[in-house]
Amino acid sequence: MNENTRKQIKKISLEEPKDVHIKSLVIYLLILSLISYVLMSYIHDNNLIVLLSFIITIPLYLNLIKLCLDSSRDILIDIKNLFKIKKNSFKFLLYYTPVIIIFYSLNIIFNPLGIIGLILNIITTIYLLPVIIIMPFTFLDNPNTSLKNFIIEPLKIIKKNKIAFYGLLCSFTFWFLLGLLTLGILYLWLIPYIMICISYFYLSLKKEKTFKKEKSLSNSTIIILFLLFIIIINIISFKIYPDSFNDFKENINITIGGKND
Repeated sequence: MNENTRKQIKKISLEEPKDVHIKSLVIYLLILSLISYVLMSYIHDNNLIVLLSFIITIPLYLNLIKLCLDSSRDILIDIKNLFKIKKNSFKFLLYYTPVIIIFYSLNIIFNPLGIIGLILNIITTIYLLPVIIIMPFTFLDNPNTSLKNFIIEPLKIIKKNKIAFYGLLCSFTFWFLLGLLTLGILYLWLIPYIMICISYFYLSLKKEKTFKKEKSLSNSTIIILFLLFIIIINIISFKIYPDSFNDFKENINITIGGKND
């Protein structure tokens, strides 16, 4: 997928009816919150609570993705489909859980390493995130897959399309900022919008759907603009909260000092 088709994918996804997706997302988030609340009585690590809550709700998450994929294929969807837990749902849970745990564990391992750990976290996230997001789509199209193919298929399909993937995600920066102004309410509409876009993106990579080409900013340009925005935000935050900048410098000094030792 290139930047020309990205614009068309977003346009089609924007026009897609989202009432079922929004209702399904709200139900999913309520269930996720309820599970998190229960786990808080037994676990005091917030990150671990988030991880376990997500793992428990993976079958529902798969159905959320299926709703988006079906609507992208012009298949009639119903909110009841969110609760259709099948045998394949548990197979996906079995396959997907180790992937999520490994991703989570890498972050924990790298965190104490200061600035080097931050860089390693960024690299692993950039590489693994597109694969992890595409995994439910490839599984839904091939539920009889082996564990080996479960990992290999998304790697193959996203291998030469990571820039296009991040170009698509970074193009939603304005919407994310707008969501902050609505205290997060807009995200109930925005998340389904993005998920539908990713569904069309996936179908375009499979060449199952083709899209008209329209002139637009290149994916690389959008990613660069996004990075510049992040840098500017960090500079402003360092100016407003100088203590955070001092902590950042201290982490760098600790990392360099550790190397010298």
